Amino acid sequence: MLPITAIGAALLAFATGSYAQNYTQSANFTLWLSSEDPVYNATFLVACHIGAASESLCPYSTLPKPSGVTDGTPSKFQFNTTSYSDGEGGYLTWGLQYSSKEGVFTASSGMSLSYNPTSNVAVPYFNPGPGKAVVAFDSNNYLNVPAYNSTDGTYYPLYHWYVCEKVDSNYGWTELVWVAGPGAPDRYPNCCPVGVVRVPA
Repeated sequence: MLPITAIGAALLAFATGSYAQNYTQSANFTLWLSSEDPVYNATFLVACHIGAASESLCPYSTLPKPSGVTDGTPSKFQFNTTSYSDGEGGYLTWGLQYSSKEGVFTASSGMSLSYNPTSNVAVPYFNPGPGKAVVAFDSNNYLNVPAYNSTDGTYYPLYHWYVCEKVDSNYGWTELVWVAGPGAPDRYPNCCPVGVVRVPA
């Protein structure tokens, strides 16, 4: 659990409150992997620490046991949209617990994608606030990134998710990543394509 100052708590509460006023938030759900690799198939994702109030997404099957990252249960996420429906773009959030002198609280942390200009790999991460990565779920509950078709003005889903080893140099986690454009990840040697599926909590 993250200790935080009173000023930091106030800022988190303001960001979370302002964000919640503009979007409809879904019920809690979990995220599971679908893969041809048995190491990753049917394992769930957990929020794993990568920095101050920052988390990435790690397959539970790759974490050391016992682990300080999770108690053995999936992390719970929410999907935030303006009018909840299949295929609509929105923002993925996760509840960051933090403590202050006033008690223990939960701040809504939104997902963004960290891009490296020398690579086609972007790493999802969560920070307090709304997040910047627009994602969607299809009718089969698969997580995707909606791409705009300028020809007919519609959106179509992209499913460029991979799991790669040792993405974070400090912690050495195996993490979920996004590949921008066609092709395999060009930055990490040990990667596996996966699907990310929403399952009710």
